[in-house]
Amino acid sequence: MKNSVFLVNEEPYCLWEDNIEAKNKFFLNSIDPEYYNFLYKAFKDNPQEQLASVAIRTALFQAAETFYALLGAFIQAPNCVYAWISKYKNNELRHLIQKLNNNEDIFTILNIKTASWKDISEAIFSPYSTNNEDNNKIAYLFANFWKRLSIELFLDEKFIDEYNSLKHGLRVRHGGFSLSIARQSTQDQRIEDSKFVPLGSSKYGTTFFKIKDLKYSIEEKGDRGIYSEKVSLNWSHEQNMQLLLHYICQFTILFLY
Repeated sequence: MKNSVFLVNEEPYCLWEDNIEAKNKFFLNSIDPEYYNFLYKAFKDNPQEQLASVAIRTALFQAAETFYALLGAFIQAPNCVYAWISKYKNNELRHLIQKLNNNEDIFTILNIKTASWKDISEAIFSPYSTNNEDNNKIAYLFANFWKRLSIELFLDEKFIDEYNSLKHGLRVRHGGFSLSIARQSTQDQRIEDSKFVPLGSSKYGTTFFKIKDLKYSIEEKGDRGIYSEKVSLNWSHEQNMQLLLHYICQFTILFLY
């Protein structure tokens, strides 16, 4: 029986079993990025636009989590990805990616100088590298791209809440909203619709309730006070489809490694 010691962010584990390498290979070969391509094609030109937009949005969030989870396993446990993937929790994964963004120390078994986006990207692209300027530039651009997507999509609290609302019980109302502003001369004045200046709108988006804890000056053990906050988000259906295509490409790059 063999063993493999690894960390999930900062939590240590030791995997004890035979055929770790064979099981790791089986697991990786079982992941099919074509699933996301299938979803993209199925909903790309679907006549039920609102439902299709929510399906694409959900697939995008899932693809983002899958990509960063595989990336985390690549960094910390490439020899037993299946074990790392099975043990990570979302908060641990986000903490790991946040540490990458902040250039903090991260445990890794990769042969790299530091666990930075740049060095990780270079490690992923190393099989194609001929030490020329173009390959270094490609690795640099992908490093920046992955970091930017993590900040704008994967780590943003409002998108985390939206993803949870989509995947747990589909507790959202689909459809976007418009926002307009007008100046009120007096408190009781009713402003005519023609006076409002539009600030922006989208036909695509979601509205959901976020449940929050009540904050008391004196905290009591076992307190169960909560309240709801309605959150509405607009987004571009076209942009979501393009981002989903990007993640499909990223999976291809990771699996080629």
